[in-house]
Amino acid sequence: MIQQTSSRLRLRSRPFSLLPFSAVFAFALCVAVLAFTAAARAGQLVLLPRDGPGLGTVSAYGGVTPAFAPGEAGRDTIVVPASGKNEVNLVWTFWSHRQPTSDQWPAGQNARTTFTLQSETDATLHPRLLVRTGEWSAPVPGPPIVLKAGQPAAVELALPETLSPGPVQTLRIIFASREPVPALTVTDWSAGNTGDATAAPGAETAASVSASSPAPARAAAPAGAGDVYKPLRPLFPLTGEGTVSSYGGTSPIPEKDAAGQDVLRVPETGKNEVNLVWTFYRHRQPPSAQWPSGPAARARLTLTSASAVTLRPRLLVRAAGEWTAVIPGEPVDLAAGQPATIELALPSTLPEGPVENLRIILAASRNIPELIVTEWSVGEAVAIALYPPGDDNARTQNPVNVAGRTAPGVPVAIEALGPDGVRVAQWTVTSGDDGRFAIAVDRAALPAGPLTLRATTAGPPASPAASAAGGRAENGGVHTDAVPFYLYPLINNGDTLPVVVHEGRHLLVDGKPWAFLGLNYTRFLLEFSLCTNYQLVAEEMRTYGAWGLTALRVPLHLGMFQPAPGVFPDDPDYAGIIKSHKLDPEFFRLFDYLVAVAGHYGIRIVIDWHEMPTDPYRYFVGGNNHDKGTGKPGTGIAWLYDPATKKAAEPGDPRFNQAIADTNRWLARHYRGNGNILGFEAPYNEPHSLTDSADLAWRRLTADSILPIVTEDPTRLTFGMAPAWGHSNVLPSATWMLPDHLTGVAPHHYLGNGPIAIRPDARSRKEPWLARDVVATFDHAFFAVSLPHSAAPWPVWNGESGEHGYRSFLPELSHRDASSLMIEAQLVQAYAAGWTGSLGWTLTGNPSVYRPVADLYETIYRRFAPVYAAGPLDQNRARVLFVQNPAAVPVANGLNHACVPFARLALDLHLAPVHYMTDDQLLGTGLVQMAVGLEQVEQIATGLAYKAAIVDTRNLDARALELLRSSKIPLLVVDDATRLAADELASFLEKSGMEIDRRTPPGLQLIEGPGHLLVYRRSGEGAARVYPRLTVDGSFRLIGEDGGIAFAGTAATLAQKGIAIDLPAWRTAIFRIARQETDAGGPST
Repeated sequence: MIQQTSSRLRLRSRPFSLLPFSAVFAFALCVAVLAFTAAARAGQLVLLPRDGPGLGTVSAYGGVTPAFAPGEAGRDTIVVPASGKNEVNLVWTFWSHRQPTSDQWPAGQNARTTFTLQSETDATLHPRLLVRTGEWSAPVPGPPIVLKAGQPAAVELALPETLSPGPVQTLRIIFASREPVPALTVTDWSAGNTGDATAAPGAETAASVSASSPAPARAAAPAGAGDVYKPLRPLFPLTGEGTVSSYGGTSPIPEKDAAGQDVLRVPETGKNEVNLVWTFYRHRQPPSAQWPSGPAARARLTLTSASAVTLRPRLLVRAAGEWTAVIPGEPVDLAAGQPATIELALPSTLPEGPVENLRIILAASRNIPELIVTEWSVGEAVAIALYPPGDDNARTQNPVNVAGRTAPGVPVAIEALGPDGVRVAQWTVTSGDDGRFAIAVDRAALPAGPLTLRATTAGPPASPAASAAGGRAENGGVHTDAVPFYLYPLINNGDTLPVVVHEGRHLLVDGKPWAFLGLNYTRFLLEFSLCTNYQLVAEEMRTYGAWGLTALRVPLHLGMFQPAPGVFPDDPDYAGIIKSHKLDPEFFRLFDYLVAVAGHYGIRIVIDWHEMPTDPYRYFVGGNNHDKGTGKPGTGIAWLYDPATKKAAEPGDPRFNQAIADTNRWLARHYRGNGNILGFEAPYNEPHSLTDSADLAWRRLTADSILPIVTEDPTRLTFGMAPAWGHSNVLPSATWMLPDHLTGVAPHHYLGNGPIAIRPDARSRKEPWLARDVVATFDHAFFAVSLPHSAAPWPVWNGESGEHGYRSFLPELSHRDASSLMIEAQLVQAYAAGWTGSLGWTLTGNPSVYRPVADLYETIYRRFAPVYAAGPLDQNRARVLFVQNPAAVPVANGLNHACVPFARLALDLHLAPVHYMTDDQLLGTGLVQMAVGLEQVEQIATGLAYKAAIVDTRNLDARALELLRSSKIPLLVVDDATRLAADELASFLEKSGMEIDRRTPPGLQLIEGPGHLLVYRRSGEGAARVYPRLTVDGSFRLIGEDGGIAFAGTAATLAQKGIAIDLPAWRTAIFRIARQETDAGGPST
């Protein structure tokens, strides 16, 4: 490890060299000379060779750029390149914190600077010397220096006898010649009062004699060796915080090695210097306060060289827009093919501001061979350190081995702490002779998720650097280290959740109706194509499982699964194509892991083709959004785009349709029988073009995309994504007459986008289509949206909802207040509609959209998760049928507006569940042409088991009215549903033999599920009494969310006496139905 020296100026004796004489006399003479030289050099300021970062650096001047480079045997040298000029400058600049004061600087008649100089060719140089202490001294000329090609010569030049007060900043030596100055090599440079110096053996006298040998290069420590180092910020393998940049002709390449491990390959460039530059993403730049600082701050690399080489590293950091001074490291010998660790001092301080780059320069005396970097981090030297394993090992191995290091032979106590700080496990070990220790963590014995591992030892610091780190030692010499440790869940990939099947309107799990609650998980669309993150996936699935989520819709770019025609993740060409677009080839493995870990936590995955390979400028598939419209070609995965015509294949184009079919076929085969996959959406997200929105076109496209799925996996569920941006509820094929093999439909209905009039301020809003009347929207909009699906005999679920559009819908409320109301309302109304699931839309992890309201999602989802888990509302209990032609009121924004009056009446009179049919639907499902003789048929009504029907005759097909009349169902015929009053409808229904709840206020919506009663305040506010008519046999209790008993008795008693409710507007009370045979605190049955 390279030690950083203290901040005060370091004085030390000059190193010396031994000549390889074999005779005893010669050896004795050599020792005598060396002793004299060492004595003469006592107290000098040593510029070269440097100790650690040294006293300063060599600077460019006058168009000449000297550079540090290892010479023979790793000697610390300065190379002054040939410039074709007759004058060159050798300029030494002291680090600002190492500048000697004028009192420490050699003064008087014997003040000298000495160095050893070697030239490529014969040359005679005329030197001049200046020193800067705030201002330059007068030049001090020196005697001519006569150099022989390749022969080192000792040079001694007089320094100014006196200097102006202040720290010494710069020492400048000018070499002039009648001919262009050849390349020069400088070694052993110092300054002191050394007028009596004697030349070291081996150096010819020039102006005077003096020479010594630099320290040799050290061998690099084997990987994992060295002092106790604690990484604080891993850089590579990539963690999503940044990337490795090209610099100075060096372009490192992240890739997988033969074992599948992440490596960073630094190709051979034919140069003797390469650059490793880490660049933080702008939104992930750490502030300098979070960057390692102080004398123990370190950067560490583990790398392997293709051939033996001696590297001389230098390091600098860019923070707040400024590069720090270069910090040189010690020369390091690398053996061919042997992993080795290089440790470099970081700047002890940085400017205040974000850290942008870390640059490591590796120089050699010859061309640098190919290098392979396996680990790169920044950290600090400490007394004890824990080293959690890499992500792959932590995820795939059990037990997981956690290593550490401290002083040799001391007892170490290690404990695992949960997020709450409570200890969940402990171990005791003794460090070995090299200070190493390790523990084995059984993943099956500990709770998965984030833990903290804390190691404690009473031993001494492992190194002086550890002591310099500070802050690690407690009273009594106790040293501790604590590191975050993510414990991945132990998953049996052979086990999956039970396969979900469907029967009529219900989804079934183990034969019981099943409903799901979840979110859209957008990271696979927007982030993970660029940089995968297993730990983030595992932790978010654990979190969502704890919230009670049971499904996730995962928006995907089809190009990440088929990056070229016919190429899928099992194709040998897949990884190469993905990498050619600068994307992460680990993407599909991470998706596989998502399916596994989500299932482990009880969450099923819905596959959504959110985008197609039609836009070469999409950043998340390798494009650059800023290049769009500039004439620059796009670089993203977009093989359905023709750069010549600048047009993309559209829905209906055989290539477009085939891309979907082929990808669906491959994925269906890959996940055949896997119960962790809930199903596929078809054909893709929110169709809305001219070629996919007509009823017949959508039907054909959807059927074509489904067939390959069910061919490969016959039991796999498929859900139709409706046209009109996913919210059409008027097309027969997307409501009641689905394409073959389609399980159900999954429209997108946001609260603000219902069949409600827009507000006067809509045009001033970002999304005017969401700026609708607020009171009417909360009152009945979602129920109206759901009515056209109410009689369909297949599952329906809402694929997108949530807080999206709150600024336009509820502009007077804060993000949090608006989101809370919108999320809750949509969960309530989707459940009230008898839908089998609801999935919120949000940008997962987004700092401005998701994070400010993530806790609201958690709170609300935890409340409603048990409701959905108990099963969906039984829409088949409907006893009232509304019939209408959807064009009774013009269709607007893809939505049926005609049904709104019926929705309001059903809510006001507490009739739900109810059914609604269009006249075409009624004729298509209830009219049968039955044979009554040879080639004779008769139309009869069938399957209409309702206690009453209400029909609106506007634009109605007369056959529908005739069918209803022939069905013998009590019928109320109105010529305009908007003129039907609640009292008139209630009287009709009561005459038809139905009991109507006229006591519960209309503004309170009653919703009965298999295990819960929900009361939602859709309008009004304040205290009231409700009189639910539940279908529960025997005695039961209603348990409130606070655990209190709100009611105990029978359904008849509840309908007669009711319960008190006090709810603010647009809020819900949830009561668990506890049957008589269950305890009040136990689960409902």
